[in-house]
Amino acid sequence: PEAPTPTPAPTPLREPAIIPERPVQIGGTGELDACRHAGKVANLDPQGDNFLALRAAPNEAAEEKDRLTAGATVYMCERLRNGAWIGIVYEAGGSLGAGCGVASPIDQRQNYAGICRSGWVSGQYIQLVAG
Repeated sequence: PEAPTPTPAPTPLREPAIIPERPVQIGGTGELDACRHAGKVANLDPQGDNFLALRAAPNEAAEEKDRLTAGATVYMCERLRNGAWIGIVYEAGGSLGAGCGVASPIDQRQNYAGICRSGWVSGQYIQLVAG
């Protein structure tokens, strides 16, 4: 009798790519505030998730760090890809706070390392309110 044909080993599933964290940078603008603008979360689809995901990097595949709801206010510190991604800083719960340390000038451009939350959001859901 013929030997049975061996069954090939299953192809391993490809691990999802790990997107490295990209800290939000602040400062380096001379006499201007470290984060020059303030914005609020807007234009969310109430029939959709109805939240804005805060990401660890400017990429939809990056780790989700937090969720912001409509009306949450944030400091807008960095813009990438023509505003497609905005690096933000905010107090827990989605508010501006003097304790974040970005509302006054910082001479050197640097990664945000303060006590507030920071990360990246899709620019289409942030409405400029000041700055």
